[in-house]
Amino acid sequence: MPTSLTKQEYNEKARERLMKKVTIADAPNPALGSTCWNHGGTPSNTNGHRYLWYSREGVTEQHAHRVSYRIHRGEIPEGQLVRHICGNASCVNPDHLALGTNQQNMSDMALMSNTPVRAQSGIRGVCETANGRWRATVTFMKKAQTKVFKLKEDAVAWRERMVRELHGALVGYPAGSKLGSAN
Repeated sequence: MPTSLTKQEYNEKARERLMKKVTIADAPNPALGSTCWNHGGTPSNTNGHRYLWYSREGVTEQHAHRVSYRIHRGEIPEGQLVRHICGNASCVNPDHLALGTNQQNMSDMALMSNTPVRAQSGIRGVCETANGRWRATVTFMKKAQTKVFKLKEDAVAWRERMVRELHGALVGYPAGSKLGSAN
């Protein structure tokens, strides 16, 4: 009759399975100074997250980054997400993962701006109005803030400042700092 594994033994086996599909990035992430561990498992969604099955003591995980967090850092509290502070959804490096809320995760994405820009101006959140002015919009906590400028450059500068002030403060970065820098 097979003996059941302890949590530590199970986590070690899960870590071995995790690392079999990991490719270490060639260059370090510029904001964090360490390399991403890209998981090559089957994509679990269009965001780039990867599958890795983990089931122990009533806990079932399917996303590789959540499994990595659990086996390297510990339990994930109810209502918390595992955020990719490197901005790479396939990364499973525990140093690039942090717990947080959905709003913090959305703020991370706003600060990193890895999603495609759909604005006709080529700049996220900035568009030209019918009268030739430039409108800049920032959304925070489901509320949009909008301001109109004569110059496109002014609209871009205001939007960048507001994104850093609003979203940066929420995720723990000082206003005006680069993501991940120690100001």
